[in-house]
Amino acid sequence: LVTIALLIFQPIFYAQSSMVLPEILLAFFCFLSLFFCYKEQWVLYFISASLAVWTKESAIAFIVCLFVAALFTSLKNKSFKSLNLVLILSPLLSFLLFIAANKLSYGWYLYPEHTGMLTFEFNPFFGKLKALFLNLLSDQKRWPLSIVASIACIILAAKNHKFYTHDFFVFLVIPILGYSIFCAINFYTVRYILTILPLAIILMAWLIVEVIKSKQVWLGILTAGFLIHSIIQLFDKRSVRDIDLSYLDYGPAQLEIVEYMEQNQLFNASIQTTFLIGTGLTQKYGGSRNTEPKFTKVNQEMSLEKNYFIFSKLEPHHHRDKVINHPKAKLLKSINKGNVAFEIYLLEGSL
Repeated sequence: LVTIALLIFQPIFYAQSSMVLPEILLAFFCFLSLFFCYKEQWVLYFISASLAVWTKESAIAFIVCLFVAALFTSLKNKSFKSLNLVLILSPLLSFLLFIAANKLSYGWYLYPEHTGMLTFEFNPFFGKLKALFLNLLSDQKRWPLSIVASIACIILAAKNHKFYTHDFFVFLVIPILGYSIFCAINFYTVRYILTILPLAIILMAWLIVEVIKSKQVWLGILTAGFLIHSIIQLFDKRSVRDIDLSYLDYGPAQLEIVEYMEQNQLFNASIQTTFLIGTGLTQKYGGSRNTEPKFTKVNQEMSLEKNYFIFSKLEPHHHRDKVINHPKAKLLKSINKGNVAFEIYLLEGSL
């Protein structure tokens, strides 16, 4: 109950729950996978872990983390169960079917654009790892919760409470750390922490409850305080990201941009823009388009005659400064909603 109260109104969780993106579903199946693995309910584990893999390939990293956690606890408890370790890796069979389906459908085993972003260089890795933990523990004003959980951890250690030897602790910490390392090696965006955010909240809630579980009134007051604090953060729309309610302004603004392009019948025009707007223009399933004709030249080679540029505050574009300062560039439309800003420029000729 404490975990639910702490998680349910976290801005990133609340905002992403309404979006047609894989991260919430991935977080749900990964959580179920951890639960069933911890309980050794192997049929349900295989189903949930396989569904996690079929939701997004990064679930493989989570399964490996569960394997490491199980191996660690079995060695720690001196109760080595080789069959359990094999069963934990069993969803890899489902993964083989998944990549075979990818090959048959798309011609590649894993999405090349993302695999091409893998990096083992120290500076990018450390930078992303640092950003990840800041996003996880302090972003959106989560630092008070993190501080209280840290104090609880110190109090338990002072009382010689060997919480760090508990299997439950191991099954939370290893996936959090392991999946964080995977994200730092891979392409990273903030919503990727959703896979481990529930685990971090569970861990912090567990530490806090262990300290004051005998004082139910204080536990209730503290939990209610964090709950109210999270709700207040929901209405902070100063940032423009897909992890908070600034999307209440971003969504309608993007619809206006797409509608403008449709009304002016720019279906065959050269359009240069960023990922989200590009998806809104080209993908019917995204829900932004109202017309059947397709925008055929989005983010392709620039035309020598004229090019349309769509810029947004959410996604910086590498050509924006060049375009807005170009003598042959004309601002056609600007949209401002809250802290969200869009601009459409027409450039006669090419850059």
